[in-house]
Amino acid sequence: MAMLLLALPGEGQAQTFYRENETAIDIFHKLDELFPKRFLTQRWMTGAQYWVQHWYETPSDYQAHKAQVAALFNELDETPYFHKNIDMTDSAGVQRAKYIMSFPSDIRGQQDYLTLTADNTGVWFYYQATNRFANLKTDDIPDQSIVEELEQFFESYVSRKDVRKEEISFQGRYKRVVHSQGRPNDPTVFSKGFKYVVPRCTAKDYQRFYDLFHKYLKKDILYVASNDVYWEFEEVGIRVRLADGRPLYMGAALIGDELHLVRTVGSYNGNGVLPRAWALDDPVWDGSYISRKLQGEEQ
Repeated sequence: MAMLLLALPGEGQAQTFYRENETAIDIFHKLDELFPKRFLTQRWMTGAQYWVQHWYETPSDYQAHKAQVAALFNELDETPYFHKNIDMTDSAGVQRAKYIMSFPSDIRGQQDYLTLTADNTGVWFYYQATNRFANLKTDDIPDQSIVEELEQFFESYVSRKDVRKEEISFQGRYKRVVHSQGRPNDPTVFSKGFKYVVPRCTAKDYQRFYDLFHKYLKKDILYVASNDVYWEFEEVGIRVRLADGRPLYMGAALIGDELHLVRTVGSYNGNGVLPRAWALDDPVWDGSYISRKLQGEEQ
């Protein structure tokens, strides 16, 4: 296992690269409860990003959540900050609020950024925590016992009775990806492997994959992302490099009572890709779903 050190003069002790601000994460979870399946998270060794985006479908939807959203701004008002910018307007009974904030941290080099915007059309939240002093190869080979644990757990599901298996390959531009090493949406990156559908599963089965994928965050070099898919279901994915340098991708998504699983491997130079919505027949992200859903049209 590669020892990860924070580059501080005269020091050689393993460090924690970041610690999420408690208020920021509390607001993220509250928004996720108010507006389920409207989120995206990306987390890795030296940083994390969290999004929630919700568009109100009707004026009554806005009125129903107005007080709860206002309470989140009040929570930020009570939170210690490093920098803070507020933009508030109130016109004809329609309030618009936008906060941009950074927070103090006891971890040297940590930088936090949060923005929360709300009006009668929707709510938008983004929070990022990174460390500008982190000096490490962010794509080193991690402890392979992590890979062994992932493989064994994955096999315990795909070896069950009545599991459907399909060979797949991903290559090219997908607009939205769980992870792509190299340039964003590089058309030359690829990964190939298999998708599986495991019948007779529940949210507990999905949660077991979610928990395992997040088990070694901040402890070794890996990348984990979770997100909604078209406001309909959630997926979680992990990227971790194998001993030979190839990136291993695994993902889980629960659709009804079927657990969809994916396992693919990229190239030896570390390049690879796992698109969002990989469990669907067409994994090329369709950004028009928002307007269609708000208009009441079906996919």
